[in-house]
Amino acid sequence: MINEFIITVYRCNKFGKKLKDCLSNTFTILDKKKVKMLSKLVRVNLISCIILHIEHGIPDESYFVQFKKLFSHIPCIAILASENIELIRHSEPIGAELKNIDFNRNVSFKNVDFKYDDKLILNDFNLELQKGIKYAIVGNSGCGKSTIINLLLKFYDIDKGSITIGDTNIKQINTHELRNHITLISQDNQLFYDSIFENIKYGTQNRSKSEIENAMKLTGLDSFLNCTESIIGNEGTLISGGQKQRIAIARGLLKEADIILFDEATSALDSESEHKIFNSVSGHFKGKTIIWISHRVSTIKNVDEIICMDKGRVVEKGTHNNLIALKGVYWRLFRKQIEESIEE
Repeated sequence: MINEFIITVYRCNKFGKKLKDCLSNTFTILDKKKVKMLSKLVRVNLISCIILHIEHGIPDESYFVQFKKLFSHIPCIAILASENIELIRHSEPIGAELKNIDFNRNVSFKNVDFKYDDKLILNDFNLELQKGIKYAIVGNSGCGKSTIINLLLKFYDIDKGSITIGDTNIKQINTHELRNHITLISQDNQLFYDSIFENIKYGTQNRSKSEIENAMKLTGLDSFLNCTESIIGNEGTLISGGQKQRIAIARGLLKEADIILFDEATSALDSESEHKIFNSVSGHFKGKTIIWISHRVSTIKNVDEIICMDKGRVVEKGTHNNLIALKGVYWRLFRKQIEESIEE
């Protein structure tokens, strides 16, 4: 239930970002604080809706109807909410599939097509990820990097093709079981009005104090070891963006997963800090399959294989040096970032 709730918050936070933009454009007379409050109100109601879906396997129809009625007088909310509700209502049941699967296997995307809002994101997408290998996926915004993670975690269903772990199609795997064996650390993380210690511990209640402190050291939170009980504020308002991401990564280190996904998880850190965390994470998860998505090419130079995407397809694969020698898409991305860093 805890894992499903985290996924719920993640999904609703993505919805909330769209909502804020929509509200800001629709109600220009509202200040930012009021827009944020209204956005939170909608998200809380939607989260309640999804929890009913999680607890009972199917959504409570009457609650969905009431939710739509509640915000029907604000067209932009009604439209956005309907889109997200339909996604949840038609998602597959969580508890009716295979369990006890060996997740320490290769992951394969075969001839996958995926559309979002009628826009084709992945087009005949093929990718084979070997177990125990460190991968980085790079490409321009909108090329489909994060979509791969969303599909692997069954946030969305593919339109065509298959995604398998070993020989098993993920559609057959129990969703709770699947997400228990995958760690997702994303750019946006849910923090609570509690201490750093409790925020790291959240979702892994069986971990000892020494294990949590070790995770803090690995993620550069050493300075908080003597004040682990300090409250970080609502949604981490009393700490920096980089510290929020360090907490989320420390939380991920405590989970015993076979596949670890980093989706822009260190975007708020400087390059040096990001590099240190990358090395710590690589050592901690040795032998596990790691997929690292980052806009910073400099961070992921030392992975086993870099996958370069463009317009929903894999266009290049190889090591950093090999791809630089090709002077293709990856080389252009790398050169662009070097030029931007020189200008700064």
